[in-house]
Amino acid sequence: MYACFRFTKKWLKGEIVVLTKENFGCGGASNHLFRHPKRSHKDFINFRTKDEELKANHDLMEDWVSHTKLYQPENDYSIYGPLKMLVR
Repeated sequence: MYACFRFTKKWLKGEIVVLTKENFGCGGASNHLFRHPKRSHKDFINFRTKDEELKANHDLMEDWVSHTKLYQPENDYSIYGPLKMLVR
């Protein structure tokens, strides 16, 4: 979930990011964290292969996705950031 790491600068300032089904940051997070896909499976595989270059080809990406254990969300939100305030 690369998109979560876009918030690193905010984390370093002590800020948190709250992701929800409606405010998810990116399509990958929407699908993975909330089981709320924003694109078709075929488009998802293409995106992960071509845009994010996570696997060398579509077949490898499809195999990886089909064998990945799905996260089952227990809450309607996910919080990212420091667990305590940073001391400077």
